[in-house]
Amino acid sequence: MTKITLLTFTYTLLHSFSAHSNQMYNLDGLTEIQSASGYLPAIVQQNVNVRTSPNRSSNKLGLLAGGTTVQAEFLLDSNWAKVYFDNQNAYIHKSALIKQQYKADIHYSIKSNESAVFSMSGWHYPHLPGSYFLNYQSNKFGHASFGPLAGSGISEIDTKLFKIKHPDTNAYLITTHISGSRSYYTSYLAIVNKLKLTIFQLPTHTTTDQINYSIEDGRLAFAGKSFHSCCDYDALTANINLDTLSYTATQQTYTLNDNGETKAPAPENIPLTINEIKLAKSTGL
Repeated sequence: MTKITLLTFTYTLLHSFSAHSNQMYNLDGLTEIQSASGYLPAIVQQNVNVRTSPNRSSNKLGLLAGGTTVQAEFLLDSNWAKVYFDNQNAYIHKSALIKQQYKADIHYSIKSNESAVFSMSGWHYPHLPGSYFLNYQSNKFGHASFGPLAGSGISEIDTKLFKIKHPDTNAYLITTHISGSRSYYTSYLAIVNKLKLTIFQLPTHTTTDQINYSIEDGRLAFAGKSFHSCCDYDALTANINLDTLSYTATQQTYTLNDNGETKAPAPENIPLTINEIKLAKSTGL
């Protein structure tokens, strides 16, 4: 199958992770899929002025009412978004908008007229819970969706989507979905074949962890920590075979007492939550 990367759906290999420097990735096995560029759906949160230029001193063209849905291009290195208003390009302040996030890995073969798209989409609410979904669509095998991704309470969404480099498997790593007042992380492994979409939910961990993801010998390896207090925590691991989908996952408890750090005698096996969604064929036109 020939692979084409469209202009509005690009992905690049990350070289650094400034947002969460305690997360470590084996970049040799992962390629990050970036957010789509161009015009995307957005919801106007509050009444906002529409202006001729991206600054508050420019002329007003009109007003967009709260609750209106628009197509907006969020400008880089700017507090403004471009919209099409009254038959012309115009600008509104980003703070007035709720943005839809969309990241997609697109495959298309002109010769066989086959297409497949794996995407992560959702709404980012600055002060409310966000809802993100994983979607797969193939014109040959069908479609499936999973979500919303784990998360409750006031959310800060910083979810990353990676394509895993593996010759025989369509696999994706979805990481750092942050939620709750204590900021919990939940990561996912998604694997697609001709029959189904399989989702592994990795152990939930906390933001103060030392988190590691790596791809080695056809396996996804994960290691993280879940703190109960300043010094007591569970060390968590997961190792998933990308070919057979077999896995091992463990938890080992560490505590701090007057004599220093102690740990449980041995790690104990823990189950992972696995969801299997059969691909459904589209019906009708």
